Amino acid sequence: MFHVTYFFQINLTLKLFRSGSFFTCRVAFHYQISGGFMYKFICFCLFTLFGSQVMAADVTRTCRVNEVLIANFGATGIDRVHVRCVTGIFDGVDKIFFYALPMSATVKGAAYATQFVNLGNTALTSGRLLNITFGSGDTSGTVYGCRAFDCRKPKNVTIQ
Repeated sequence: MFHVTYFFQINLTLKLFRSGSFFTCRVAFHYQISGGFMYKFICFCLFTLFGSQVMAADVTRTCRVNEVLIANFGATGIDRVHVRCVTGIFDGVDKIFFYALPMSATVKGAAYATQFVNLGNTALTSGRLLNITFGSGDTSGTVYGCRAFDCRKPKNVTIQ
């Protein structure tokens, strides 16, 4: 019977922040693994490294709008628009009420934000509902003030 043994070393470098400065900590791990386990280990490593990059499924929900906001934070913040729904929808453990977009400097981004506000205002004043599609678990909106625990970035918005 043929038996293969692999020896490898993992070097881990951590940058830690303490007392106002960064310092580096290096840790080395040495492993000896037999052939049958190596395939599973490589699959686990690939899944760990690249599996988190897979986007979550899109979720579409119906929203009765009770707030439309255009926030201008001036030079100290990032301007954004948001729509708040009367009822939240669970996204994992978070209950999502808000859907927000940045008032982007690009023409396309600003136009999308303007259309989002127009649909939100129409739904609010006429009592109609919005269908909002968002990426489940997508917290990328935190860079413009959309909180991770109650807000998501809308992908598609339609009015009923």
